[in-house]
Amino acid sequence: MKKSLITALLVCCGALAVAQVDRQRDAALLTTWYSPHRIKSASKQSFFGGSYWWEISPGAGEKFDRSRKWLTLTISVRTDDSNILTMAGGAAAVITADGAEFDIPAIVMADSMKAPSKDILDFWTVTWVLTGDAAGPFALGNLALDKIERTIARASEVYVTLTGPSRFGIRLRREQIENFRELCKAYDALSSPAAIR
Repeated sequence: MKKSLITALLVCCGALAVAQVDRQRDAALLTTWYSPHRIKSASKQSFFGGSYWWEISPGAGEKFDRSRKWLTLTISVRTDDSNILTMAGGAAAVITADGAEFDIPAIVMADSMKAPSKDILDFWTVTWVLTGDAAGPFALGNLALDKIERTIARASEVYVTLTGPSRFGIRLRREQIENFRELCKAYDALSSPAAIR
């Protein structure tokens, strides 16, 4: 898979804008993946039980034949607190953006969770990847992700909270919200039709 930087020139509200995203071709899945060029999404949060590093990042996929495109949303938490494993399996997510609230049920989060991993420094990483191209009864769908990501892109205050046996949350910084703006502009520039679901 080759990773390269693309610059998409876009017309937005009558003004010319530039959105920079990374493009990565995945021949095995016949898909090109897009992510913000500058990942500005890591935030640290400390509690008595440990420290937590959050990464909240938007993304997009497009089939090589340009038959469809879809959005993705990655929520990743890295911590030295092993309690994350107890919380992760039953976690639901709540995203609030300037007063708009989006609830992502625990069953959807469980379906999108990757296997937790532990590194050599004894830090655990738990990652959820929500994708608009997923099939199945517990998939969030592209229409819902589109609404969530565009609301975040327009917002000035955004919180992401994981709820379950424990509660963890983070407020996105201005530059983190900018990732969503950049990705939405690049997504709109893709010529494929959006996945409808």
